[in-house]
Amino acid sequence: MGQTSANSPQGGQGIVDSNTVLKARGADLINLYQLVRYIQESKLAYKVESYASYAEEQESTTANGSKPPTSTPVLHTLVSFLTSLTNLSTEGRIFYEKISSTPSDIKLSYLLLSPTHAFSSIASAARAVILAGGTMSPFDDYRAHLFPTLPPDKITTLSCGHVIPSSNLFVWTLASTKPIPPGSSTASDSFEFSFQKRSDRAMIRQLGLALLNICSVVPDGVVVFFPSYGYLDEVVASWQTPDNPASQGAPGTAGPATAAPTIWDRLAAKKALFRETKGGSSEDILQQYSAAILSPEPTSGPAQQQPPTSQKPKTGAVLLSVVGGKLSEGINFADRLGRCVIVVGLPYPNIHAPDWKARLEYVEATALSRLRDHTHTNTRAERPVQDQDQDQGQNPLPTPTREDREQAKQAAREFYENACMRAVNQSIGRVIRHRGDYAAVVLVDRRFGAERVRAKLPGWIRAGLPSAGEEARGLVGLMGGLGRFFRGRE
Repeated sequence: MGQTSANSPQGGQGIVDSNTVLKARGADLINLYQLVRYIQESKLAYKVESYASYAEEQESTTANGSKPPTSTPVLHTLVSFLTSLTNLSTEGRIFYEKISSTPSDIKLSYLLLSPTHAFSSIASAARAVILAGGTMSPFDDYRAHLFPTLPPDKITTLSCGHVIPSSNLFVWTLASTKPIPPGSSTASDSFEFSFQKRSDRAMIRQLGLALLNICSVVPDGVVVFFPSYGYLDEVVASWQTPDNPASQGAPGTAGPATAAPTIWDRLAAKKALFRETKGGSSEDILQQYSAAILSPEPTSGPAQQQPPTSQKPKTGAVLLSVVGGKLSEGINFADRLGRCVIVVGLPYPNIHAPDWKARLEYVEATALSRLRDHTHTNTRAERPVQDQDQDQGQNPLPTPTREDREQAKQAAREFYENACMRAVNQSIGRVIRHRGDYAAVVLVDRRFGAERVRAKLPGWIRAGLPSAGEEARGLVGLMGGLGRFFRGRE
C-alpha cells in the first residue's frame, strides 16, 4: 500500500490507476478471475471469518467474560474489491484517501461509474423489467444509465399520488423571513445556503429565529435536515454563541452581568433538542428523541441541552439531522415523531471531490459519445446505399459539434442536480407514513422556488405547493399557514 500511495497523485485523496495498485507488490502476475472464483467456490472467506470470530470470542470471554463487539468481515470486503478490479477500466475508478500521516495508511475504494453493463444482462434476458420505489424521482437518470439502448416508447413511467388526502399535507418554500417586495424576485435577507453564502452569521441567525417560530406552532416532533455534518456543526456552534456581549443590569443597579439567552437556549426551552453526529449512534439518538415526544416525563441525553431558566413544559422535540445521513434513509418518523420536516438548503454533493469529478466527467463523455454516434448514424442513413458500403471501415466518427458538447455538459449538470433532489425527496419521505398521518414540509432556500428545482420534486409535493404570491409573504405567511393547518388536529 505504501508504494501505491507513492505512485499516486499528490494530495490527501484522488484517483489511482488499477495497474498501479496491482503492480505495487507484484499482484499483476496473479490471475484475479481464477483467484476470485476459487475463493467463492471454496467459501474460503466464510470459513476464515467464522474461525477468526470464534477465536476472538473465546479470547475475550476468557479475559473478561464479555463477548467482543462485531466488526465488518475484512476478507469479504477484500474479495469484493478484487472482484471490482476485474471490471472494465472504463466502467469504474479506484480512489485513494490518506487516513493518517503514515504514508502506507490509506484507504482504497472502488466506484462503479456505469451500471449499464452490469444491468444489461437483466434487461436483455427478461421479458419485462419493473423498477419500483418510493422516492425514485427524478427518473431521467434511470433511462440514460440503465436502458440507454431502448427506444423511448419501450419505457413507461408511473408516478402515483400519496395515500393521504391533500388536506393532510402542508408544503411551503421559505425564501426569506421578510416579505418579498412587489416587483422583486427576492428579499433583502433571502435564504441561500450555497457553499459561497452559507456561513453568513446573519442568515444562520435568521434560520434559528425561523425555527423558533415554527417550533412554537408545530406540536410534537420536528426533524430538520442540513446539507452536511460540517455545516450542521457550524450552525449549532453559531446558535450556541451569544448574539451580544454580556449585558449589564439596569442603570442604577449593581447586579452582575447577565448573558442573554442564545438561540440554542431558546430552542431548548421550547422543545428537547437532539443532534445527529457523524460517529454517534443513530439508534440511541432516535430512542431518546422518541421518548422525549411520546413520554410525558422529560428526558435528557448527551445530545440534549436543558435551558438554564424554568419555563413552561416543553412540547415535543427537535432532531437536527443530515441529508444522506444515518437518519435520512430507512427510518420512518410517523405520526407524532414527524409533524414537520424542514430541509435547509439544497444538498449538492461536493463537485470538487474526486469521486464526483469522475462521475460528472463520465456522464459528460458518455452523453457526448451517444450524441456523436447518433449524428454519425443519421448522416450515413441519408447517403446512398453504395456510398455506405464504400465507407465501411473507412468513415471515422465525426468531430463533436459545439452543440453536442453543450448538450453533454447539460447532461452532466442534470445528473448532478438529480442526485441532489433525489436526496431531498428521500428526506421528505421520512414523514407521512400512512393514510391517517399528516405533516408539514418546509423547504428553506430561495432556490426551491425555481421552476427547474420544483419540477424534480415528487408530484404529491408539487401539488401541495402554494402560489408564489402566498410564499412571497415570508415568515408571516408560513406561520399563518402552519397555524391553520395544525389548528384543531390535536
